[in-house]
Amino acid sequence: MMGRRNSCSLFRLSAFVLFGVCPAFGNVVYVDKNATGANNGTSWANAYTDLQDGLADCANGVQVYVAEGTYTPDDCDPTCDRSASFVLDDVTCDLAGGFATGGGAWDPDTYVTILSGDNAGNDPTVTDNAYHVLYVDSNITNSSGITGFTITGGVADTGSDVHAAGADIRGGPEIKYMKFDGNYATYNGAGISSSGDAYIHHCVFTDNTSGVGGVGGGAMIGGETKVENCLFANNGGGVAAGGIGIANGTGDGPTIENCTIVDNFLGAYPVGGGGIWITSTAGATTIHNTIVWGNDSSDLSGTLTSLTITHSDIDGGCSVCGDAGDYNIDADPGFASGDCSSYHITDDSPCNDAGEESCPFGDDDLCYDHPRCLGEYVDIGAHESGCLSNDDCDGDPDGEYCNTSTDRCVECLVAADCPMHKGCGKFCAFNTCHYTCAQ
Repeated sequence: MMGRRNSCSLFRLSAFVLFGVCPAFGNVVYVDKNATGANNGTSWANAYTDLQDGLADCANGVQVYVAEGTYTPDDCDPTCDRSASFVLDDVTCDLAGGFATGGGAWDPDTYVTILSGDNAGNDPTVTDNAYHVLYVDSNITNSSGITGFTITGGVADTGSDVHAAGADIRGGPEIKYMKFDGNYATYNGAGISSSGDAYIHHCVFTDNTSGVGGVGGGAMIGGETKVENCLFANNGGGVAAGGIGIANGTGDGPTIENCTIVDNFLGAYPVGGGGIWITSTAGATTIHNTIVWGNDSSDLSGTLTSLTITHSDIDGGCSVCGDAGDYNIDADPGFASGDCSSYHITDDSPCNDAGEESCPFGDDDLCYDHPRCLGEYVDIGAHESGCLSNDDCDGDPDGEYCNTSTDRCVECLVAADCPMHKGCGKFCAFNTCHYTCAQ
């Protein structure tokens, strides 16, 4: 993981202990819209009720902890300021949502913390929504991180504010365990626009939409942005890139790794690349261990001459994907619903164990409770198939028991796992039930 400024910083810890174990060093500011104390940010009891007040203290190099609830950039008093955003512009500030009201363990799935552009709280009326919900300045480096929020309701539709509705990322923060949902931009990057060297991972992008001439419903990335272990599903691009658009690369260029880009769509006048569209300015681009499947109007297209793509599953193939040495496939991934999305792969998926030969991830998959790898090799896509316990196999058509030696759901581990059959004797061999019946 990227280096932080102290050994107990938010982003060095695993998902399960991400925030609960750090002592207070005097550099934490608390925000809880339901707090009733002194409103000075010094504790959960005395938390700020307005996130903008917490962000104002980022000049002191703090970590801002935010409790569950919905926070808007402007309070519409007396009128709504659509140009207001949540701004991160200090190089040593971390921003973390996903805490319960009053504090406690970090769990963004349970304690949903929403940054909403719906300033007036009157959607579907959007004439007062923020143009950009979150703005990260170009001076921000990987010394800052953002985690645990859902970003929604950004509407970039006026004048020069027609891009980057959910988040406008100019610098290089670490962005993880985030959801970008329901943002709209007339042109590019409805969910997020990242033009620097941000590291975006373990994020979900859904139902973000660009306008008729727009590109990059889910995301528009450039610079040296890296996107890893993310899901892009049901996002809409106007002419191209319902999922991800790539432009204006620098240095080693943008990278997409272990992502699932699926079921994204285009508007009435599509050019192509419903999943990924690579522009002529993208420069060197790397796609690795990624599923691009079931998207509108060719899943991957654009200017592909500087593209390196390996160990990926591309619907319809790719003219520059290389020969078999690059280990790319064109095969239905075989998605199934799982505990954190509808785009898990099954044990018999062609993407299972089809990724990079080694397993370079000291990390977890998108669900952040399954490690890479559970099989012999890493899987292609954002989710790792396999099991950690019998609970992972409930309802699995291939069996209901977890063979922890192979991390696969199987029919049986011992004879007692096999159901009775016509009074026959039974035994378990090679994780399959067998029966011996008298003739």
